[in-house]
Amino acid sequence: MKFERCFDSECVKFRILSEDYSKLVFLHNDRYVEFHAQYGKYYKIRIPKFGRDFDYHYASCDLYFVGACNEIFRFNLEQGRFMTSLKSATTVENNCCEFNSVHQLFTCGNTDGLVECWDPRTPPKQVAMLNCALDSICAEVADKKCAVTSLKYRDGLNLAVGTSTGHVSII
Repeated sequence: MKFERCFDSECVKFRILSEDYSKLVFLHNDRYVEFHAQYGKYYKIRIPKFGRDFDYHYASCDLYFVGACNEIFRFNLEQGRFMTSLKSATTVENNCCEFNSVHQLFTCGNTDGLVECWDPRTPPKQVAMLNCALDSICAEVADKKCAVTSLKYRDGLNLAVGTSTGHVSII
């Protein structure tokens, strides 16, 4: 009973915001984001499009949401409002996102096979882009569309990129 959260819909992803597990954020499949404290649900907001992934930037208290559009929505927890969204170069959808814990670069992977990076300390514009679409490189997967489905930083320089074709690239 102590850890029961009683959701209304399926949880897509969650994140622990505090060191003592007293503050949690849950992204649901019905566009709602729930904030929980130790005792249970604290607050609930709705993001403009269906979300797939999110990450938290500790320095600015911003939650970055990616999902079923080419926009990256930023919600500031200190002010309690949405900030100017970032525009991705993809034509369809964003699948995953990750902040680097060393240099705080925000990285996003999308269905076009692109990995895009933004620096949250600068005005909202893209600082780097890498094409990870293996369909243009490998002849065996030429009939499949290669999308970036997962990202994970090991340190400040190494990034692992997982694709929909089952390949993992270390960049």
